[in-house]
Amino acid sequence: MLLALLLSCATSAPGILVVTLDGMRADYLHPDRSPNAWSLGEKGQVFQNAWTPVGDCLPAMQATFVKGEAPGLALADSLNAAGWATGAIVSSAELSGLELGFEHWDAPANGERGAEQSVALAQAWMQSQTGPWMLWVHLNDPQAPYVPDGRFVRPEATPKSNYVGEVRQADAAISPLLDLAQEKRAQIVLMSDHGQVMEEETCTYQHEHSSAPMVMRVPLIIQGPSIRPGVSDDMVGLTDLYDTVQTWAGVASETKGVLERRGRSHWVGRSGSCSAECNPGCTPLGPQGADRVVYGENGGMYRDRPGTMGFGDAMLAGALD
Repeated sequence: MLLALLLSCATSAPGILVVTLDGMRADYLHPDRSPNAWSLGEKGQVFQNAWTPVGDCLPAMQATFVKGEAPGLALADSLNAAGWATGAIVSSAELSGLELGFEHWDAPANGERGAEQSVALAQAWMQSQTGPWMLWVHLNDPQAPYVPDGRFVRPEATPKSNYVGEVRQADAAISPLLDLAQEKRAQIVLMSDHGQVMEEETCTYQHEHSSAPMVMRVPLIIQGPSIRPGVSDDMVGLTDLYDTVQTWAGVASETKGVLERRGRSHWVGRSGSCSAECNPGCTPLGPQGADRVVYGENGGMYRDRPGTMGFGDAMLAGALD
């Protein structure tokens, strides 16, 4: 029995699972609010200083999976060329135009589908693979509107408590997927595309108009056979995933460490768009008037809002040039 198990482990095809929980704040990576994600972090490496390039889903995912300006080079294309099967199972029709080179793409025709349904589809796809594979699973919980299933609704049923309910709902849904990936000895990435504003700003329970840290800082965990458990304060971001996955898959043009610090002293990002109500003074409305923001590794921040003067730590302003 033991010999069979060892042979099974030795001959299993390599796999990489990337899971994104849409809109999960970094401070909600917590043993009570997200116990399965927390457990994964205890087995792997947790990055406490991880950032998104854009506080909005579509451009954040585009920047994560594609290197360079459009059309750029899609991460999935580089793995496809090396003989890897690539799949993406996403829970929102909004992502349907963002196929990013994945050979297998599965999204609802319209609206959203539940996390458990997407997880079931992901498990079936993973089980069907006989060679090396990479799978991206994007769950729309805990994205607004916050309407958790009955078992995750709290008695007070406020927007904030419903957000907590959706975090717990998504965390419960990913449990069997994480179990299967660990059984297959896959490398796992668990992250969010952006956070959410609660009551911290004028426009509450949204994200696309904010460049504040509760939106720009994201949970990020990696776990797998080659990952040494621990906690890192190094400044990293979603765009580091590209080289990380290529390194794991053995297709990187040069060997790079896994989400390692590369002398980064700051992170540059932007909000999704300008809103007259949410971003006073910004211009023009829409993505062209979005805030540009720099976060320093030691907590400083500088924000440039088109149409107004920049403010914050002037020492960081040069990073926007």
